[in-house]
Amino acid sequence: MFLLGPNALNQTELELNAVDAASAAGVRRIVKQSVMGAAEEAYSLANIHRPVEKAIERSGMAWTFLRPNSFMQNAATFMAPTIRAEGVFYSASGQARISHVDVRDIAAVAVTALTATGHEKKIYTLSGPEALTYDEVADELSKVLGRVIRHVSLSAADLRAGMLAEGMPEAIADRMLDLERYFREDRASTITGDVTRLTGRASRQLTDYVRDTAATGVWNADVASVMC
Repeated sequence: MFLLGPNALNQTELELNAVDAASAAGVRRIVKQSVMGAAEEAYSLANIHRPVEKAIERSGMAWTFLRPNSFMQNAATFMAPTIRAEGVFYSASGQARISHVDVRDIAAVAVTALTATGHEKKIYTLSGPEALTYDEVADELSKVLGRVIRHVSLSAADLRAGMLAEGMPEAIADRMLDLERYFREDRASTITGDVTRLTGRASRQLTDYVRDTAATGVWNADVASVMC
């Protein structure tokens, strides 16, 4: 069983229910997607995932934990609307370096952990091959897309106000701001080789992700409006 919960207010509860159901159904092995730094429980997302990891450890099922860093795909999920409209994206991360990972690499590791032996009671921390600031992310976007993209660093209070103005639930906004704090404390700059060790190939760079998605129109205002 592969366990990945939604970014919901009751995510921990939902995942704990899934663990109980899997155990009752006789599931023998579970691969749980968690987050980087879950063991330290030093930020909100870790506090969501670590109780589920502990429940899995107690369950008697064989387990593997995948602890990825922030996704490259978050740039499209959360930042593309302002990139399309203004050529700008915003964060409260300052000059923090983050080793973003492509979710396609996470998926490849998950397949290996689910289908091959030797991964029981193993924890894999998944990162990309480089730790970039958001200013450097903006430079990469600019080079690949052929137009100027800027990163604007906001205070936590200003970013929170913007999130709430866009309709994000307050608790989710605070969860994301705590992640930004984690970034600013240089907790997410670690680069690991776990993707390569499990898949046999190098983890994707941000440039690879942007090039692969450029043709979809996600970064382009005209195409995106047609797609919607």
